Amino acid sequence: MHDKPSGYRWFPRSLKSLRRFGGRSEDKMSDTNANVRASGFAMVIAFALMSLFNSSDLRSFTRDLPGNWLTDQLVMGADQWHELMLALGPAHARPAVRDLFDEFYEMRW
Repeated sequence: MHDKPSGYRWFPRSLKSLRRFGGRSEDKMSDTNANVRASGFAMVIAFALMSLFNSSDLRSFTRDLPGNWLTDQLVMGADQWHELMLALGPAHARPAVRDLFDEFYEMRW
């Protein structure tokens, strides 16, 4: 805490929410760590699903990166991954679902 010229003591911003809600810093830290873990896990799952079912856009994304030796390797890897997903079948799911939604939309309107 710091003293202000007016004589009263004030809490730094990081402690204001703890003081206001009466929480302990350990509880807040464990909540924050749990939230970071949960969001990291969700990002890994989202990336895995994107790489499985949306490999064509992943390939397009790597081709749009600025050219250097690393992006050349990424483009080759993305091309190989897309070919594998086409051979195994998950890359065909997205266009098929998209076509179904397009047909449904055209029938309705």
